[in-house]
Amino acid sequence: MVEVRWSPNAADDFESIIKYYEKTAPKFAQTLAKKIIYLIENLNQFPKIGRKVPELGNEEIREIVYRNFRIVYRLKEEILEIARIIHGSRPLTM
Repeated sequence: MVEVRWSPNAADDFESIIKYYEKTAPKFAQTLAKKIIYLIENLNQFPKIGRKVPELGNEEIREIVYRNFRIVYRLKEEILEIARIIHGSRPLTM
């Protein structure tokens, strides 16, 4: 198992996404938040389940795609850092 940590950017991304949907679709916001948390919690057991981020090609940077959202993370030895959670239509900036 690896230790999962959230970067400040990822925490801000998550909060912004959920707040946005709470205004327009509260039930969806709740479902989305639960699913993202569930996927991230499973990464500690299966850290390499995500694919390499295509535009970066770095073995240490991976992502899980859920609906239109990319959960991007770095995997270094026993630490897995959630780097960003972004909508797939947005460019990835680390």
